[in-house]
Amino acid sequence: MGQVALIGTGLLGEIPHIFSQSPFSAASLGVLRVFTTIAGIDLDFSELERQSHDLEQQLTQLRHQLQEKLASRQQAASRFGFSVDT
Repeated sequence: MGQVALIGTGLLGEIPHIFSQSPFSAASLGVLRVFTTIAGIDLDFSELERQSHDLEQQLTQLRHQLQEKLASRQQAASRFGFSVDT
């Protein structure tokens, strides 16, 4: 039988486990940038970059809110002699 040489490449975008069921545009953007470089094609990533930036801002706000709530709970607990693990 004749043999055919096939060349393959796999690209993976890593996402935090907490977002495994949600769109995570930063990972998509990373994979697409590598793919377009390998393929030698140009694509407009402006919409995906905007989505990625917006999501990053939302996550930063959420992290700050969580940190504030945790600090508040720790202060309240310490007034009563308790400690809250972080």
